[in-house]
Amino acid sequence: MVDLNTLTEREYVAFIAQRPGLFTGRVTYERMAQFLIGYDLGAQRAGGRGLKGLKDWLMDRLGPSSPLIWTAVVLQLAFPGQEQISDALAPDQDEHALNVLFTLLDNFLAERDASHDS
Repeated sequence: MVDLNTLTEREYVAFIAQRPGLFTGRVTYERMAQFLIGYDLGAQRAGGRGLKGLKDWLMDRLGPSSPLIWTAVVLQLAFPGQEQISDALAPDQDEHALNVLFTLLDNFLAERDASHDS
C-alpha cells in the first residue's frame, strides 16, 4: 500500500495517472481536470506548491497569450489547429487528452523540481 502523504507532487500525479478511475470514477478529461483543479487549490491552501506556475509553463508551449484556463490550454496543445474543442470529448479524444495532460504535468513538475533544486 502506498502512503500518498509521502509522495512528491510528481510522484502523486504519476500515481493518479496510473489509476485515474480511483480518483474520478468515470475516467474523462473533464473529470480529471476538475479533480486536479481541486487538488491544486487544496495543496496551495495547505501551504504546498500544488500546480502553481502550470498555466504560464503551458502558455510558453502554446504561443501567444490567452485568457484560457490551463485545462483549455492542455486541450489546445492536445488538438492543435482545432478552433473549438467540445467539453464532451469522444472516448478516443478523452484518452488522447488524458495522455497529453499527464505527459505535460510530468514534464512541468520535473522542470519545476529541477529548477527548485538548482
